[in-house]
Amino acid sequence: MGCGRKPTNGGLMKLEHVPTPAYIIDLAKLEANCRILQYVQEEAGCKVLLAQKAYSLYKTYPLISQYLSGTTASGLYEAKLAREEFPGGSPCLCTCFQGCRHGRATANI
Repeated sequence: MGCGRKPTNGGLMKLEHVPTPAYIIDLAKLEANCRILQYVQEEAGCKVLLAQKAYSLYKTYPLISQYLSGTTASGLYEAKLAREEFPGGSPCLCTCFQGCRHGRATANI
């Protein structure tokens, strides 16, 4: 992960030196939140899915996939990304395809 510039002070980059625009992720806090969601899954006996439309920072998916059951995908490219990054599988919802000859669409992802 990163912006391409290597920090010189032991892995920390001063906020004023981060090129903008940029998303800054605190990986420790992200992992702590993932652990909470994993606990919810275990205690409730449910699956927690990552909504890719709401959170699409795919560089963090390898970390998140260690804790969550999968992702949602509303299209082919999200489904492909989910398959690559979340080995447990993910549900896919395709709400509309226009111009399908047989009134339905399938995708081999």
